[in-house]
Order: sequence, then structure tokens, then C-alpha cells
Amino acid sequence: MALGVEDVDPVLRVLAGELGGVVLWGGEPPGAGFRVCQLWMGRGSEGMTVELITPHRVGDDHFLVRFLAESGEGPHHLTFKVADLESELERLRRLGFEPVNVDLTNPNWREAFIHPSQSHGPVIQIAQPGFELPPVEEMVRQSLERGPFVMEGEPWLDADAVAVGGDAVALRRIVIQTPDPVAAVSFYGGVLRGHVEPLGDGCLDVRWEGGTVRLEPADVTRPRIDRLEVAGGNGEERTVAGTRLVASG
Repeated sequence: MALGVEDVDPVLRVLAGELGGVVLWGGEPPGAGFRVCQLWMGRGSEGMTVELITPHRVGDDHFLVRFLAESGEGPHHLTFKVADLESELERLRRLGFEPVNVDLTNPNWREAFIHPSQSHGPVIQIAQPGFELPPVEEMVRQSLERGPFVMEGEPWLDADAVAVGGDAVALRRIVIQTPDPVAAVSFYGGVLRGHVEPLGDGCLDVRWEGGTVRLEPADVTRPRIDRLEVAGGNGEERTVAGTRLVASG
């Protein structure tokens, strides 16, 4: 999942410095209007990736500036990777969805998005990578030995901010509260093809290879990411970049 932030350094000082997350890489996608870095919030292979995006060289692309002005720091999008983006776009259109910001020009990262008006919650990014990453344990090892990999642009991550400290916590699930559990299951389990596991009390876990979303019925006006549930640490609830981190039960 991706968090929109004003400044990555204070966020990294918590996620890496206090909670043991490991920054894997950072970069400046040309013309994108933002900088990005990804952390592994996990212990071994248990965990999930958190991406931080912050405005940079905005130019004509103001999406992140608008998001931060309207919503403040917090969850921006969830990413789902596919093997063939063009086929996936055809399938989504047959289902009645209209993907936006479709970009098939970069062979290393072809992408499209489902707007929140159709996504039942946050923005959904559908992406086709043109490369294969090593196992996460190897990426963590390399980052701890050599520092985060610079994907594009000049090195810009602050060495003190990315320094790992504390016992590593593992991000176990993203909890989405919804006023319409049936529609939520239809979207995440059906449209996004997750494996649905009923839990009782109307809650469900939807799993993919890269992570888990919990759907939780709630008296809210629209679906929203309510919190991130983590394992490990001292069990203290905290809010980081407008996002609640809560010990999982």
C-alpha cells in the first residue's frame, strides 16, 4: 500500500527507526511529480510492503499535491500486480469499470488506476512490472549491507532516517471499513480476484500473494482504510502519517 506524505524523513524515523522497517529502494520517476521509497514491514517473509510518496518537481502533475491538500497525509492507493495489463484492462472494462491514467509506454512499469468512485475504498493501481525482483529476504539483506537501492534519479534518502532500529514489526493486514460488505466482497474477492476467508461477525479476510485486506462492516458513509494491523513491537497504538497502526489480535 502507498501513503501520501509531506516529508518522508519523520515517517521513516518511525517506520524504520522505531518499528524496524527496512527501506528497500527509493527513486524519482521522471515527470511523475513525486519521489517514492518502499519499505518492507516484516519479519522474514511475513509482512507487507509500504510505499511512501511525496511531492517533488511537481510540474504539471498535481495529483499528490491535491490529495494532501484535500485529505492530508494518509493512505493513497493499493497496488495489484498482473502479468498482462492489456488483458486485465479488457477484463475490467467488460465488468463495467473504466480504468484511468492508463500508461503502457514504460516497459518496466505499465500501469492503470481504478478511481475511488468505482474501487470501493482507496485508489487501486493495477501494474505490470517488466522485471522480477529477488526474494524479499535477499532484498532486505542487500539493503542492510549496502543501503537502499536507487531506482531512478539521485540518492536523496537521509541516512539517519532510514537507519533500522527496534524490533521489527510485521504488517499483517490493511483493514477497510465498509457500509456494504456484499459490494466489498464482490470487488476485492471478485473483481480483484482475492481469496476470501469469512471470519465471523461479518468480517472477512481477502488474501493475495502480496498481502491481506480485512473487510469490516461499519457505520460509515463510504468505505475507507481504517487502520493497519501489525504483529510484534510493544503493542502500542500509534498514528503515522495520518494512519493508525494497531496491534493485531
